[in-house]
Amino acid sequence: NPVDPIRVKEMLDAGADILRVKFAHVSDGEILDSVKQVKNLIAEKKSSAKILLDLPEDKIRLGRLEKGIEDISEGQVCVIKSGNFSADAKNYVPLVLNDDFSQYFSPGDKIFLGDGELSCVVEKIISPQEMRVRFLYSGVLIQYRSLMSPRLMDSLDHKKAAMAKLNLLKDILPEYIALSFVDSAEYVNEIRRLIKEVYGGNYEPLIFAKIESQPGLDNAEEIIDAADMVVFGRGDLALTTDYKKIILEQKRICCLCKKKGKKAIVATQILESCLNGLMPSRADLADLTNIVLDGAAGIWLSKETSANRHPGEVIRVAKEIIASVSEQMII
Repeated sequence: NPVDPIRVKEMLDAGADILRVKFAHVSDGEILDSVKQVKNLIAEKKSSAKILLDLPEDKIRLGRLEKGIEDISEGQVCVIKSGNFSADAKNYVPLVLNDDFSQYFSPGDKIFLGDGELSCVVEKIISPQEMRVRFLYSGVLIQYRSLMSPRLMDSLDHKKAAMAKLNLLKDILPEYIALSFVDSAEYVNEIRRLIKEVYGGNYEPLIFAKIESQPGLDNAEEIIDAADMVVFGRGDLALTTDYKKIILEQKRICCLCKKKGKKAIVATQILESCLNGLMPSRADLADLTNIVLDGAAGIWLSKETSANRHPGEVIRVAKEIIASVSEQMII
């Protein structure tokens, strides 16, 4: 999506330490232009903020909708069809996938959209690039949201998707890069090796390893050892593991990072209540308080800022809560 200078400046003024630029929904040329624009804005504001380039994961996403969003009712049946655009979701919902759907979906599969705000069940594979689904609950269907299911998770190649973009780094040299769905130390080490192979020793970005799957949790210790920082991605973890244990795992990962002298960052649904106002819900307040008490080095705001008309205000609220809790902590 195009960079909005006003919003970026607002986040810098509010004290954002890192600005993330994500590959989803944009071309290589657009991502390069976005990073260059953000770099110029950082320089203009004389900020010390760094750029994090979030390398692409292998995700299957919805295409563009005429209205951007569509209301969905409980039990509604829809056709999901290969395509980049649909004027009306009641006609069909576009899915940016040209492969045979049966490689990824089967009748009876439960599919989550986005962070789980909507879920549906596959009723029938109509053709190689068309299937019928039934939504389990009412909600809002949002364009470009990703699809996830346990079976789909096993079919995706995140390492290949990330490696395919490493050659783009030479034009922008971001200080940090993030790897999605890291499942082993070998993944991190291979990316380091390839960067050194391409750029020699002149460019060594810090690597953020995102733990957001069961293999990531199982191999957390080796991943922490290999990465420069670890991101605990609660959104996809809730869809690929037992969601009831996510916060316990958050505490475990933060504890492991402290023991190993590495920094942990917690991501997803941290202050989403601030999308509708600047007073956080008491649940969000408790959540962020616990993140600080867990010893996390930082938080990763995404929808809280990207979908907010005043992203800087959310950052200020977050920093105020973090400062208040930190002052009261007994070391």
